[in-house]
Amino acid sequence: MLELKNIVKVYGEGTALPVKALRGVSVGFSSAEFCSILGQSGCGKTTLLNIIGGLDRYTEGDLLIDGVSTKQYTDRDWDAYRNHSVGFIFQSYNLIPHQTVIKNVELALTLSGVDKETRRERAKKALERVGLTDQINKLPNQLSGGQMQRVAIARAIVNDPEIILADEPTGALDSETSVQIMEILKELSADRLVIMVTHNAELAHKYSTRIVTLSDGLIIGDEPNTPEDKTAPAAQTEKQKEKVKNGKKPSMSLLTAFSLSLNNLFTKKGRTFLTAFAGSIGIIGIALILSLSAGFNTYIDNIQRDTLSSYPITIAQRSFDTTSVFATFMGNAERKGEEFPTGDKVTSQDTIENMLTSFIGSIDTNDLKTFKTFLDEHSSDPAISAIQYSYGLDLGLYRKIGDEYRQLNPVVLPDPEDIFVKNDMFEMYYNNFKTIMNNQGIMSEMINNPELLNSQYDVLKGNWPQKADEAVLVVDSYNQISDLELYMLGIMNDADLAYVFQRLMLDMMPSTKNLSDEEKEQRVRENLAEKGYTQLGRSDKEYTFEQLMQLEYNVTLPYENYVKSGTVKTVYKEDGTETEFPLWREMTEEETAEYLAANDKSVLEGGTKIKISGIVRLKEGVAAGSLSSKLCYSKKLTDLLVKKVNESEIAVQHLRQDGWMDDNKWSVLEKYASPWQDVSGEVYEGITSLLGIVDGETPTSIAIYPVSFEAKDKVVAMIEEYNETHGESQQIKYTDNIGLLLSSITTIINAVTYVLIAFVSISLIVSSIMISVITHISVLERTKEIGVLRSIGASKRDVSRVFNAETAIIGFVAGVLGIIITMLLNIPISLVIESLAGLKNISALPVWGGVSLIIISTLLTVIAGLIPARKASKQDPVVALRSE
Repeated sequence: MLELKNIVKVYGEGTALPVKALRGVSVGFSSAEFCSILGQSGCGKTTLLNIIGGLDRYTEGDLLIDGVSTKQYTDRDWDAYRNHSVGFIFQSYNLIPHQTVIKNVELALTLSGVDKETRRERAKKALERVGLTDQINKLPNQLSGGQMQRVAIARAIVNDPEIILADEPTGALDSETSVQIMEILKELSADRLVIMVTHNAELAHKYSTRIVTLSDGLIIGDEPNTPEDKTAPAAQTEKQKEKVKNGKKPSMSLLTAFSLSLNNLFTKKGRTFLTAFAGSIGIIGIALILSLSAGFNTYIDNIQRDTLSSYPITIAQRSFDTTSVFATFMGNAERKGEEFPTGDKVTSQDTIENMLTSFIGSIDTNDLKTFKTFLDEHSSDPAISAIQYSYGLDLGLYRKIGDEYRQLNPVVLPDPEDIFVKNDMFEMYYNNFKTIMNNQGIMSEMINNPELLNSQYDVLKGNWPQKADEAVLVVDSYNQISDLELYMLGIMNDADLAYVFQRLMLDMMPSTKNLSDEEKEQRVRENLAEKGYTQLGRSDKEYTFEQLMQLEYNVTLPYENYVKSGTVKTVYKEDGTETEFPLWREMTEEETAEYLAANDKSVLEGGTKIKISGIVRLKEGVAAGSLSSKLCYSKKLTDLLVKKVNESEIAVQHLRQDGWMDDNKWSVLEKYASPWQDVSGEVYEGITSLLGIVDGETPTSIAIYPVSFEAKDKVVAMIEEYNETHGESQQIKYTDNIGLLLSSITTIINAVTYVLIAFVSISLIVSSIMISVITHISVLERTKEIGVLRSIGASKRDVSRVFNAETAIIGFVAGVLGIIITMLLNIPISLVIESLAGLKNISALPVWGGVSLIIISTLLTVIAGLIPARKASKQDPVVALRSE
């Protein structure tokens, strides 16, 4: 079975003092015998045993296994040989201290790739064979010496090897225990080769079937021996003779590597925790920076998203480029002549001409009709959330209060004399107040994107408009509406307005500002009574949802301000006959009230009335919403009103759509009409505007809502694509100042983040070096374990994998620990920032950031441990087994 031919082993070959441990040993062994090798210390017994077991390599000669030379064996071949064919039993047991008894025994099977259930069953049988079934879950340090040696025997036989190599198996045992071990070895030799190295000649002669004696690296005796009990080993069965190993190369699974390393780390919990904590410091620093950066970027992204809904990409019929104008105004325009000239002459800079030229050149007209056609073709683009076309509808808004209709848009304020005592300064404030109200507006069309609206607003009562005659009322985050807006909504009355101005006057006038609050209140009541008001104080400042849901408003179109007023015979039909041409004039206030009363019904019934369908509020955390006024209606109302105005009698007449000849332009309005006057050009267009007539294909402005801030770039690219395919007169000009500003802020935050991360990453490098040192120490501490693993067939790669697994575990724990600490630190950091800046949850580590940092921590520690792990894999197993 085994044959050694002229085996020579030289230690320190090539050095000044080489040592010949074996000097040409030739010996053969049968497949089933119990051979003891005797000799003095240093004679080469253990070296011979290690060469037979494949732990050590011979310098010269050859080792034949089943007649096959091993000269061409690779490391992997020797690993497979040790794992499948050889079982080692050592004097010092060499059990892995952090593994249980059964796991120590299972280890060789694990390397062989045996499944968990099978290896557990075989390990139990091996332990039962040596009488240790009741000790399987104990650690080695909980066993006696004899028990540990029996575990070593069980480990040696669990893979059913053909050869058992025992190196002084009884050297550390008492006599009684030694006999027990020898009985087990004798029993094992019945069906396999057992080679034992020993100093104990008495035990060798008592149990061995063959005695080989070594001296000074040479065999000086090889004699058969008949044991005292006269029981020779049974001949090897045919099954054993025909037994063929599958040749599968042993390989340690990652799970096994992690199990070995994890158990080892658990034996040093304190050091492991401190190492992981030290490694986590760099992770904590980077994680905190990422938390703040991600928090601020999320905050900015929310602002960007919300800003896009408040400030979409808007393109008007007329655009104005302020950049060149301001550049000229600030003196930054192109200059002529030499800079820093010599001489004593001062010349004039043509600023006036440059400013006027820049101003005139900065005004561009956009062809929105052509561009609308382009957008309609791209309206389904995923980058576009919604497109809103505005037509400049100048809507009038009225609310019926009692029997009267109060005009709310454009707002009509009472005469100043009905509000406060005559005062030029307050009259100026009053007129400015009216201008501000009309500029602000109270009613607008909402974006036609229900998904976006629902993401920005909570519906507190009712629902979003479903029909053309419905609108929503918007309240702020405090469920409040300003008194200015309440007046524009027709909820706050003239008495409330008068009260506010009266009180303001008393607070500001030198003669009354020092009065007590009670005295001022009394003065206000007296003044209001003098002005004829029955309400002498403020009306209710609280309104229920139910009350607000009862609000109804009348909407009028510009053309509805005109009624027929006579005719003029100026237009001729094709046959030359005259046709009566009706003229129109503006209605008086009384006529307007009568008109409203006559049409006081839903717009769906041909009237002008709309109602409140719901009350909405901006969601918490949303910086800005897409609803730009307090009263918002849907596109259905816009479409209905555009159709209504364009089909009206006065609009049809003005546009000459009833068969009249249109060679000339005749005014339908009384103030522009005469039998002899041709109305054309700007006057005709002005009348079109006065009547509110719009072309559905020619909007006055277009608002494009991207789905995100990133998608805005795609929308911009779409506009550029349009410009490239259309002539200069049809190209679109616009400026996205908000986008430029916010993207600049994001760029700055990202730049600062990268710099800080680069700085903090130094600590990661330092911690990685530290972990490399710790791993090196672990290699030194586990040197004997390395030898044990190699003795049962573990390859160099397997050993390296064990220590890579250890560093990976430390790195993973460091990463997880760092993320947990960061998440805990984020709580007080966020609270501090919220107290200082009012920004909630600004320090929050994103999931991707936490996962990435854990992966980075693991990878860095593995990389840091590569050198120690590689060093561990190159350990000489024989030297490793001798270490303490």
